[in-house]
Amino acid sequence: MMQDRIDDSASLPAAPLLQARGLVKRYGSLRALDGVGFHVAKGEAVGIVGPNGSGKSTLLRLLAGVDRPSTGWVEVLGAPPTARSVRRRLAFLPDGSPFPPELSARRVLDLIASLYGFHRSERRRRIHEMLDRVGLDDAGEAPIRTFSRGMHRRFGLAQAFLTDPEVILLDEPTAGLDAPGFGVLADLLGAARQRGATTVLASHVASDLIEHCDRLALLVSGEVQR
Repeated sequence: MMQDRIDDSASLPAAPLLQARGLVKRYGSLRALDGVGFHVAKGEAVGIVGPNGSGKSTLLRLLAGVDRPSTGWVEVLGAPPTARSVRRRLAFLPDGSPFPPELSARRVLDLIASLYGFHRSERRRRIHEMLDRVGLDDAGEAPIRTFSRGMHRRFGLAQAFLTDPEVILLDEPTAGLDAPGFGVLADLLGAARQRGATTVLASHVASDLIEHCDRLALLVSGEVQR
């Protein structure tokens, strides 16, 4: 079971793929996370549910290695999330659109795939297949700034799943999705599960996660309550 603090290491599985203990993140006097601990097994899909401001985005940023904890520790694939070996096997979709608006969707995906070390022919194949999968192949050469919000979110899903990562972190994946986007999300998550990927999804709407997750954790005021 996911829990707010883990006191007995014997309660953990032999080799959890993702785990954290005593995770605290402070922003000045604010404690965004307050002693969070949990573990996620390989191939599991876990949902983090909580109201806005509960610490969900902070937690995912720590798991992705974007931010570092004030105290406590987090481990992904047997190493800190900032390790090069982990970054090559992990994908993160933040809430919002962090992509350069002047670049085309195809160009951004090509940059991401090149950073992961894929050769040009493989990059082209993956990009074409993924843009087609999310319904954006015809818009692949258009600047991202011209996309609607729904297109932005589908593009975000495309970059998160492009490299077939072993660990996928999705922050508010349903926020702003258009009608086709919900089918796209279900398809991508289903395929990820089939290949044994591990996913952590965060949302303030529990009903958006139930069908995609094995377990849900309720995060309130920086603590896992249930």
